[in-house]
Amino acid sequence: MGNEILMARRTAQAMPLEHVLCALCDASDEELLVTKKGFRVVRCRRCRLVYVNPRPQAEALAVLYNAAPEGHGAVAGEAVHPGHERYKMRKFQRAVAFIRAYQPQARHVFDLGCARGAFLALAASQGWVPYGSDVNPHFVAALQRQYGPRVQLQQGTRLAFPDAAFDVVTLFDTIEHLPAPLATLHEVRRVLRPGGLCVITTPNVEGLFPRCTYRFLGRTLGAWEHPTPPAHLYQFAPHTLRALLDRAGLPPVAMRTFGIYPPYTALQLENAVIEAIKHRRSPKPHPPLAATSHRKDAAAGAPAHPLRKLPRLGLRVACWALVGSLYPLARLCDRSDAMLVAARKPA
Repeated sequence: MGNEILMARRTAQAMPLEHVLCALCDASDEELLVTKKGFRVVRCRRCRLVYVNPRPQAEALAVLYNAAPEGHGAVAGEAVHPGHERYKMRKFQRAVAFIRAYQPQARHVFDLGCARGAFLALAASQGWVPYGSDVNPHFVAALQRQYGPRVQLQQGTRLAFPDAAFDVVTLFDTIEHLPAPLATLHEVRRVLRPGGLCVITTPNVEGLFPRCTYRFLGRTLGAWEHPTPPAHLYQFAPHTLRALLDRAGLPPVAMRTFGIYPPYTALQLENAVIEAIKHRRSPKPHPPLAATSHRKDAAAGAPAHPLRKLPRLGLRVACWALVGSLYPLARLCDRSDAMLVAARKPA
């Protein structure tokens, strides 16, 4: 499987990039925030949506997702860890609480981007009838053995289910990956029954932690932990996500923030700083994903002098110190770096 993923990365890297307009206001008026992993992360000057431009074509992303047995996480460098699995279950439980509060009569629940099916199992334990779709055929094949045709392979924006089929549609850390988020939300509205609920989780680019790190590290050094291209195509803030949902005919009814898994945030910040320092020392085009992976594998066998590890250890301690100091404050003022949003289709 490792060779399959490596070949997929080479194939995706060889495909051309595409320039896009702002997905929220259709403008072509952007400012550069940072360049990360060779990709430009920009912000629309009109509506303030943050996105990657230019970006890999949808076919290139599909190659990566279809080859990776861990789905989006494997592409984004997100390791599967028991602590992270517990974090995801807490996130799901928050969503269940939203559904109980705002759609108490829910029965048919569809999870768009269902991955390995953790939320499908939780939905079934709540007495709901779970449905799902995902772009990763490995996941879909496994889940169809349990749920049959209630789980479908996701291709493009079209959802393979009839109109008004569901009481609830969930998108857990999915909308930031979608090449056409507005078109997908129109499909979500179509498959929701009148009065149905859409529940979304996604990173919050206006959270206290990403705002502080961008101000002090992103602007000065070019290091920002939050956007993770090429997998994340968009980074939403509360106001841009509300505007997108309004355009899709799914006005929000509730929103709250919560913290991204702290070890993941600390590691992303550490890697972003190291990448920015290396780029400043040798400002040349970012190497292809596959070439980067190959060099890391080749260098893995070379022992490093213990003293060479001290700077990275100090950076790691500093990143954890930032997480430890800013996360509690963000939680107190509801400015954490992820969002949970509930939106309703008008009755």
